[in-house]
Amino acid sequence: MNEPKKIFLTTVIAVLLAQASLAWGGLVPETSSTFPPNVLPEYQDAISNVLPGYKILGNEDMLQDESILKNFLSPDEIVKRKKSKSLGYIAGRFNDDRFQDFAAWVVNRSIKQKRPVMPESYPWEDHFAARLVVCLGTNMPREYQCEILPTQEGNFISLPYWADLELSKIRGEISCGDPDHQIVFFDQPISTFYPEGWKGKRPSSGKGEMPARKLRLNYDAIGEYAIGSNAGRTLVRGSDGIYLECASGD
Repeated sequence: MNEPKKIFLTTVIAVLLAQASLAWGGLVPETSSTFPPNVLPEYQDAISNVLPGYKILGNEDMLQDESILKNFLSPDEIVKRKKSKSLGYIAGRFNDDRFQDFAAWVVNRSIKQKRPVMPESYPWEDHFAARLVVCLGTNMPREYQCEILPTQEGNFISLPYWADLELSKIRGEISCGDPDHQIVFFDQPISTFYPEGWKGKRPSSGKGEMPARKLRLNYDAIGEYAIGSNAGRTLVRGSDGIYLECASGD
């Protein structure tokens, strides 16, 4: 992933959101229902069991303003995005069993911090406690084993959220880090993410990194990307429960 490009795209989106927040009032109101529209109750129940007070992001929590989206998406892509029923979660198979899983961005509006839209800038906006939660299906109907990770932006996000949660179907090889050493000036190991409460072993460096490698998978991965760009990350869950940040897959 090209880090300067990611920073640039994030900054551009942040500036546009800051300008638009004057018209929006800066926040998207919380719905009165117990779970956002288009979110399956069983998914929200699974989240509430592990993170009380957190709700799956509904479409109303995601960036929808066409005056901003047109800077990153084609008219057809904007229409497709608006028709999507689940911008805040995806369903797939994130490990090698036969059960369906899901991944969701979740937010707790009662826990917030004032942060600048970008470094050294004003005004400051509310950022809300958030996580990426991956819930793995079990042999019991509607019961999940959920794992809690930081979002690509950390543990606080602003709303409306400016990224997309994408399902990447891996049916072959995927590159993690730079195993072919194609990046001349950088030694790029894999960034690794451990679910909250992780009790297993970590890399000896303690930096959450592993040597670059290629993986051959027959299940899905989780993509978090800035709208209309390749700035973000693809997470692959290893058989040991550690999540690896990889490049791309088919």
